[in-house]
Amino acid sequence: MSRSYTTLALGILLLGYLSTELLPHRALSLGLALCGGGAFLYGALVSFAEGTRLSHYVAQVGRTRALRLGLTLLLILAARLYYAHSIKAITEVRLPLHTALRAVLTEEEEVQDATLRLRIRLLGEGHIPTTLLQLSCTQPDSASIRVGDTLTLSLDRLSYVRELPTEREGYTRYLTSEGVTALGRAHILAYQPTPSGTLLLHAPTRYARRLRDGLTARIQASALSPYAQHLLIAMALGEKRHDALGREVSASFVRGGVAHLLAVSGFHLAVVIGALTLLLRYIPYVRRRDRLRCTLLLAAAWAFTLLTGASIPTLRAAGMLTMYLGFRLLRRPVCLLEVFTLPALLQLLYAPTSLFSASFLMTYLALISIRLFYRPIEGLLGELRQPLLRYLWALLAMTLAVQPLLLPLSLYLFGESSLAFLWTTLLVVPLSALLIPTSLLIFLLLPLIGTAPSGLLAPLEWGAGLMREGVALAEGIPALMLHYPLGLGALLLYYLLLALALFGYRLYREELPAVAY
Repeated sequence: MSRSYTTLALGILLLGYLSTELLPHRALSLGLALCGGGAFLYGALVSFAEGTRLSHYVAQVGRTRALRLGLTLLLILAARLYYAHSIKAITEVRLPLHTALRAVLTEEEEVQDATLRLRIRLLGEGHIPTTLLQLSCTQPDSASIRVGDTLTLSLDRLSYVRELPTEREGYTRYLTSEGVTALGRAHILAYQPTPSGTLLLHAPTRYARRLRDGLTARIQASALSPYAQHLLIAMALGEKRHDALGREVSASFVRGGVAHLLAVSGFHLAVVIGALTLLLRYIPYVRRRDRLRCTLLLAAAWAFTLLTGASIPTLRAAGMLTMYLGFRLLRRPVCLLEVFTLPALLQLLYAPTSLFSASFLMTYLALISIRLFYRPIEGLLGELRQPLLRYLWALLAMTLAVQPLLLPLSLYLFGESSLAFLWTTLLVVPLSALLIPTSLLIFLLLPLIGTAPSGLLAPLEWGAGLMREGVALAEGIPALMLHYPLGLGALLLYYLLLALALFGYRLYREELPAVAY
């Protein structure tokens, strides 16, 4: 058993959530309640045993084991009940049509001319529950609504997520992980603007999305080509457009094996912090002060998180970096296990349904896969003395290291995966590491310099074009695209066999010295 209470709590939470999803039977909950309560009660009674030596022994051994077992079972039961309640709050909701409802706008996007796609959260007034809806509606005349505004709207049509057809299972799983109850169409009756200062104090995440929308508007108003605009908005800000060109860009990057570049996550945060770290090395005053450097990096990480809309993947990555730099600021040994598990624990407590979101699963399985496979793969070529070759091989080894766990997960989540990463990793990923911080810096400075000179935009246009050509070369090879939908049972069986193989290999390696001796 791990001595980390955070890791134990995360393990118990995962066990409770997964058991609810795979075995949603009340009999199991009843068994956990009886066994957990009985073991805990037994441990509590035995702890008062006195008298003979035997009872003293039972008090010392039975008490701790029984209490631990009972407490563990009861916590698993609590996790099951909490997860079931969270699912019920999303799926068992009924809302009235053609009735004026008040809601807060959480996300807004124009998908076609004068047609908006909104994410709104009902305010929960009267008998109306607080729930999240995804709606399409017509842009109000002479009105400019923004994230955080309060809307009065009427629902014209609703399709509840739990009632979507089985062929849209992947989309249903995505909406449930986001907490969306229903899709539909509505028309806006009235709206009430909310000042940005109020959002900053009471709803920081909505304030962050408003900042992202402002930066998106600057990119769209620039002289960049439409493709470069779509690419930079998605890659630097994590905001995917769902018009025709936006869908074309997304489909191209999926076939090219680099779809993760279009969703802001830990990779993007690492690129920005890495660029800033490299810059701070050339400032002697900062280079000699470790605490000042860590403080500047923390401020930059959270500023980037705000600018990109404070999405959950970026918040999770910023939380990990905060813990890592926090250990260094406090001059304490860095506990990587705590760094990785605490953000996951907080996320699952706040949003239990996000357990099955693609970003959560891919983030943590990628970390585990890198921990298991990166060093063996990276060491296959020995020590490379040429810096460029060493960098490119390390980049490719990192990409190969995540495949044993992420490739089957991609087949389960999306029914397909691309092997084109073998090529695109060596060209597109290094280019993205240059474009992300450069584009952010340029468009953040636009209010100070006015209209962006063509000399500043030319590298962005050139880089976007080169990325487009690099992805096009890889996606043009049909054999690199795998189409093999994988079921949940097959996925779990694969992970079980892989775990047994790794365990057997570890035992084999431990026995080698004894055999040789």
